[in-house]
Amino acid sequence: LGLSTPQKAEVVTWSQVTLRRIPWERYPAHVSVLQLYAWKILLWAQMLEEGAFVFIDACSELRGTLAPITQTLEEKGYFLTLGAEPSTLNVKRDTRLTSILQ
Repeated sequence: LGLSTPQKAEVVTWSQVTLRRIPWERYPAHVSVLQLYAWKILLWAQMLEEGAFVFIDACSELRGTLAPITQTLEEKGYFLTLGAEPSTLNVKRDTRLTSILQ
C-alpha cells in the first residue's frame, strides 16, 4: 500500500516479514479508494483469521520497550494503532474490532 518498487524489493529481504498484495477484486469498489480507509478493517479481519498481527498506522511511533505490545498480542492476537485519537481509548478500539469480526 503505497510502496515503490525499490521499497517493496527491500521489504521482502526483511526477516520474518511477508509482503502481500491486497486482493482488491474481493471487495466492493469503494474499498480501493484509499482515502476512505474502508480497506483497513477488512484487512485486519483477514489477518486476524490467519493469526496474530501488528498494525501500526503511518503517523505512529513506537518508543520504549515492546513488552506491552507483546503482552497484547498474546492476550488478544492483535495490536493496533490508529493515529492520534485522544478521545478514543484502546478499549473502545478493541470492542469495535471484536464486534465487527463477530
